[in-house]
Amino acid sequence: MENKRRFKKARIRDVIGSSFTGYLEASFKDLVAEFGEPRWRSKEGSWHSSDQKVRCEWALKIGSGKRRLVFTIYDYKEVRPIEEIDLWHVGAKGDARQLERIFSGGKV
Repeated sequence: MENKRRFKKARIRDVIGSSFTGYLEASFKDLVAEFGEPRWRSKEGSWHSSDQKVRCEWALKIGSGKRRLVFTIYDYKEVRPIEEIDLWHVGAKGDARQLERIFSGGKV
C-alpha cells in the first residue's frame, strides 16, 4: 500500500450508496500511517454503529466527476481489539479502477 495520493475525508452523505467490494490485508498501524486516524473509532469493546457491527472506519474520497471514488475501510463484525485486526472490509462507490490502483498489492 505505498500510496502517495491525496485523499479527502468523505462526509457521511458521500458514503451513502457505497457497498462492500472486498477485503484488505493490513495492520491498523499501516492504515493509520497511510490514511491518518479513522473517521471514527469507538472505545475498545463497544460498537460505534447503531447496528453493532462496526467499531472503526475510514471514509475517504479521491478524484472528481466520473473519476470520483469514495471508499471505506472498516472492521465489520470483528471482535478482536482494533490494533490486532489484519483483515478489513472495503466498501466503495465510484470508479472501481481507482480502487484497484490504490490497493495494488492488497486483496481487494
